[in-house]
Amino acid sequence: MYKMLEKVEQSVYALLRTRDMAVSRYKEFGIPTDWLQDSGVVGKIKLSSVQLAKKYMKRVATELDALTGPEKEPNREFIVLQGVRFAFRVHQFAGGFDAESMKAFEELRSRIGSGGGTQGGEGNKTEAI
Repeated sequence: MYKMLEKVEQSVYALLRTRDMAVSRYKEFGIPTDWLQDSGVVGKIKLSSVQLAKKYMKRVATELDALTGPEKEPNREFIVLQGVRFAFRVHQFAGGFDAESMKAFEELRSRIGSGGGTQGGEGNKTEAI
């Protein structure tokens, strides 16, 4: 999913760059540019990314609940790190979370804090992010 997000980001930024260059050229020659303005496609892509992050965070929370046994802690840390990294990247790309995604992030954060052993350290890491 992370690779897909990187490709989406690159495509969106390339689209915006191309559009901005075309607008400046067209204005230079007196060509109307209203039809080139944002049609909402970029916004829809960003919203879809936020919805994907929400589902991913819910999946991470479910996997955290399912972890048991002696290898729980290393797996738990890896899963949490992946989830938070992906959520942060989407947050940066989309310009923030919607209310539902923020709720999913808070739910994940509370599960991290309530999961044994490393409560203090991990809670502080997620607050900084």
